[in-house]
Amino acid sequence: MAALVPAKTPAPVVQKLSSEIRAIADSPDVRKLLVDRGFEMLVTTPEQAQANYRSEFEIITRRIRELGIEQQ
Repeated sequence: MAALVPAKTPAPVVQKLSSEIRAIADSPDVRKLLVDRGFEMLVTTPEQAQANYRSEFEIITRRIRELGIEQQ
């Protein structure tokens, strides 16, 4: 799961949202609830999440091209 915001969201707003979401995700009750349902907890910074998203997007895009999948 990830929380996404519009591209031009001010950095202080992104940091505040990140801090609040991280606090919720790291709370023992929420962590247990998610882990018990099969989630693997990986709490990152906004910068790490953006880098991971870009990396995954590039991998998926390359595979789509390699496999010759066309938009329908």
